[in-house]
Amino acid sequence: MRKEYDFSQAQRARDIPHLAQLQAAAGDKPIVMVHIDADIIDDFERQREAGIGDLNDWVNQALRDWISAHPGR
Repeated sequence: MRKEYDFSQAQRARDIPHLAQLQAAAGDKPIVMVHIDADIIDDFERQREAGIGDLNDWVNQALRDWISAHPGR
């Protein structure tokens, strides 16, 4: 981080209504950024439009399945 950034006047996310709302919706789940290939997102979107779940649920389940299939990794 560059030294010339001054965050002394920065607001906390909890003090900005729309960011506080996002934090509350996330609950105890941390928000992370990942890069997912466009074709995978397209598949998820088609399933969502068909009423089959939510991207967060699918990613969590896919990760749980992979971890279960690869114990000790």
